[in-house]
Amino acid sequence: MAYQRFSLFPDSPSFKDLFSARSLRYRWRNGDPVITTAIMAICIVVWAIEAVLLLVWPEGGNAFVNAGMLLPATAVRHPWTFITSMFLHQPTSLWHILFNMLTLWCVGPVLERMMGHWPYLALYVLSGLGGGAGLMVWAVCSPSGWMTAAYGASGALFGLFIQCGDLLRRICQAAQGSGIAFQPVGQGAGSGRQVGADAFHCTGGSGAAVGHRAQGPGMYGKFAHA
Repeated sequence: MAYQRFSLFPDSPSFKDLFSARSLRYRWRNGDPVITTAIMAICIVVWAIEAVLLLVWPEGGNAFVNAGMLLPATAVRHPWTFITSMFLHQPTSLWHILFNMLTLWCVGPVLERMMGHWPYLALYVLSGLGGGAGLMVWAVCSPSGWMTAAYGASGALFGLFIQCGDLLRRICQAAQGSGIAFQPVGQGAGSGRQVGADAFHCTGGSGAAVGHRAQGPGMYGKFAHA
């Protein structure tokens, strides 16, 4: 009888095969959450760089974060910050990166399998850009908003939540022939910085709406034939 080593995750690839081209091709064709895993890996690596830099070279750490975060006052001159800000997190706090990555792992794999890899990536990017656009709108409406910086995956995650709600509605319609009524939850206005952050978070759903309109009703084709 052959001896087999015990593993808590027997179906998961080994660390050696995790980044091999053959393993990646297999997981891509199998519908595994390759894009979600890649996004999480990038966010964690970037956060680790932030934390190490802030520990050994505080000036360099602050410069690294400032170069990647989205600041409305400089966003036109630094348009890449609409993208880079999606992968930055608070370097002095573990909870920011931990909560966002756990949330992404809860909703990302399901959406990636249902939508496909490239539509899911487009949804994530458009949702993050929608969050940045919301911050710019807030800056126009509030004089202090131009100096309100934001970074993190929350804007993109809000877009994924919106898409999950649409997916749930479609599932219920397919199973019962009726939709689900959602009751909006409102929040009172807080400080200028907090309201700017809320705009960055909540308007990520606008990117999800754009992605949904662009991809059309056939975006869940895999689910429809399941």
